Amino acid sequence: MIHIGMFDGSFDCGRNIRTTLQLQKGSKLIFNGRAAIARGAVINNAGVIEFGNNFSSNFGLFISCSKRIAFGNSCLLGWNNHFLDNNGHVIFDSIGNITSVPKEINIGNNVWITSETHFLSGSAIGDGCVVGYKSFVLRDFSNIEKCLIAGSPSKVLRENIMWKK
Repeated sequence: MIHIGMFDGSFDCGRNIRTTLQLQKGSKLIFNGRAAIARGAVINNAGVIEFGNNFSSNFGLFISCSKRIAFGNSCLLGWNNHFLDNNGHVIFDSIGNITSVPKEINIGNNVWITSETHFLSGSAIGDGCVVGYKSFVLRDFSNIEKCLIAGSPSKVLRENIMWKK
């Protein structure tokens, strides 16, 4: 079962917040099992967004995808998390070369992303990790598992952790 914008999220905070889903021509939205996305989500897809089985997001999810954003199985997202695999606009250098090329975002299996986080192009999180509150993820942590990643910019704060819903 896939639910998008059908529940209010924690403490009914998503109530009265509109959900927007924009799918550009040629884009793909892939669900590999159950998914629940609370009200207030804004998803703008011109690439490929893939959700693993048992994906769950609280209110205020924001996704802007030009290339690919993938979430593994059993990902849990708190409120107001942002994922942008692009810069929103094209940026050029002084001789006209494009410097703002979209890069994939990959989130591993069994990842808990708390709240108010931002993931930019090329960022990735390994299996079993927790991303702390108000973190700003700018790099690839995909080769690191079961860690607490937090900060602005993010870094590994603890290793060999475990979490459960």
